[in-house]
Amino acid sequence: MKSIVKVFRLCLLMLLVLILPGGLLAGDSIEIPAGFVGKYIDVQGIQIRYHQVGSGPDILFIHGLPGSIEDWQPVIGELAGKYRLTFYDRPGNGFSSAEHLEYSLKQNADIALALIDQLQLSNPIVVGHSYGGCTALAMAVRKPSRVKAFVIVGGVAYPTEKVDPLFYLLRIPVLGRGIIALIPHSAGCNMMRDGIVKAFTPNDTSIPADFLDMRCKIWSQPKNLVTMAREDIHVNSDLKEIGPGYKDIVHTLYIVHGEQDQMVSVEESKKLHAILPSSKLILLENTGHMVQYARMADLIKVIEMAALSSGV
Repeated sequence: MKSIVKVFRLCLLMLLVLILPGGLLAGDSIEIPAGFVGKYIDVQGIQIRYHQVGSGPDILFIHGLPGSIEDWQPVIGELAGKYRLTFYDRPGNGFSSAEHLEYSLKQNADIALALIDQLQLSNPIVVGHSYGGCTALAMAVRKPSRVKAFVIVGGVAYPTEKVDPLFYLLRIPVLGRGIIALIPHSAGCNMMRDGIVKAFTPNDTSIPADFLDMRCKIWSQPKNLVTMAREDIHVNSDLKEIGPGYKDIVHTLYIVHGEQDQMVSVEESKKLHAILPSSKLILLENTGHMVQYARMADLIKVIEMAALSSGV
């Protein structure tokens, strides 16, 4: 028995020798690479990359997990002629920095509301996709008077209790980054490809040609992978905390969900709509998780419906 323990300790030591240097060297480079849009604004000590286009009534877009500004590319051309669109990389995602992060819905909601104030967005529509959807819900339960309405797209609303065991290792400082450093770039991109296909299913043909290459470049940053792990671990407890407040939401919620979504069950949106009679539920047939790509025109109709509403 003692010999087995000695071998285990030796193997663990060897693993740490391999992993720790990678973790110590895997630093964050906070800059926007050539070919990517946006600029930085300091929000509560975090460098947030954001991009604005168009003019008119304000719409704020919040991406999912993982994600970035680029996830909203399909809607820009149709909306920028009538609205001022604001996109941003959530803390620790895309090319935003990862200092002072709690990896929580509360902090994500804090950042979104602070961004509205600092950019002086006037009575905006808030559109959140996936994890961005539950960020929007975390905002809505606070009843913010400076928001007109919310559009929840394939949003996470209830705990699932499913967390990838690897995420518990990736969240550990230095060790997690060391593991990331050991993963070959090609292997990481292949895993991302599998996740992307699942997110788009059954709308695989709507995946843009450069989607994988661009997302691999953005998502493979160590801080992004650590953020994904930590937010995924915390989201169940966060949703349990805000869930009791759903019934008291005063804003109109436009809830959009693909009926064939393999990432977030459509039942979550149905359940949310059932406790909010004033909400609008829009279910899209033959549609997966990436609604903005598969059913762009339908999503734009919903956003414009929210923009034309009387608001709170």
